[in-house]
Amino acid sequence: MSVAADPNGGRRLVGLALDLHDGPLQDITALRFDLDLFRDQLLDVLEAPDARRQGRILGRLDDLAARLESAEGELRRLASLAGSAALLEGDFGTRLRRIVEEHAHGLDVPVVVDEEIERVRLGDDVRIAVLRSVQAAIANVVQHSGADTAYVIARSADGELVVEIADAGSGFDVGEAESRAFESGRLGLFGMRERVHELDGALVVRSGDGSGTTVSIRVPLR
Repeated sequence: MSVAADPNGGRRLVGLALDLHDGPLQDITALRFDLDLFRDQLLDVLEAPDARRQGRILGRLDDLAARLESAEGELRRLASLAGSAALLEGDFGTRLRRIVEEHAHGLDVPVVVDEEIERVRLGDDVRIAVLRSVQAAIANVVQHSGADTAYVIARSADGELVVEIADAGSGFDVGEAESRAFESGRLGLFGMRERVHELDGALVVRSGDGSGTTVSIRVPLR
């Protein structure tokens, strides 16, 4: 389904614009004025140091930081919604290739898509989950694998959409990497696995020192 053909697409864009205007953009405007005031207060303290005034300044700084963090979180949420809508445009193969090109950062990553997949209308939730997972997998290849080559294959098998992302990089200990990422608050493979599991699918990662990495995503075709 193309977003352009969706009769509700324009309404969603208007809603997104309103959310941006009435939410984080208003917060950021207020923060800009507060930062101007904070600058003046800080100059006064620097010119005439005073412990109580310094304490108030530090408290003010903490408040501004918390409000910036809140605005950032709201912007990320809205950006995620807008980005997910873009993932529904065009056919699956074209969007998959574009995702890989955008995140491969110069690494040549051939993409092969089974013609049968293009004849199946994938559910929006399947498209978004699979494409986001491929995006994360390619980012991992670029940032951590040290690989010179990689590839992506999408095919249908036994009523499932199967996508494999493989590289010839250095490899890693999968269990240790997942635990470390989860403890540090970075979802990584754990987040990819959760996306796929929500669709009754499975994500399998095969890797080891010096043996490269293969990420296999299997999601039922309904």
